[in-house]
Amino acid sequence: MGYEKYKEQWMLRYPAVEDLAKKAKKRIPHVAWEYLNTGTGSEDLLHKNLRAMRDISLVPRFCQGEIIPSIKTSLFGQQFNAPFGIA
Repeated sequence: MGYEKYKEQWMLRYPAVEDLAKKAKKRIPHVAWEYLNTGTGSEDLLHKNLRAMRDISLVPRFCQGEIIPSIKTSLFGQQFNAPFGIA
């Protein structure tokens, strides 16, 4: 699909649906925004859709697994458990 090459850029710029909604509200005519943003009659379907969207969890793949950082360093062939400085 054509959007794949822009996917990462857009995910960083608009991480939530609400972020896209703010941008759309600024760019489209008011009457079109009102049509898209509201339901009809009792707006039951609108509330059902919002509940369904809240139930979706997106988990980034890069956050998988445990990260154990290490501050060990070696200098002149000797291993040190923590960095140090010389003034």
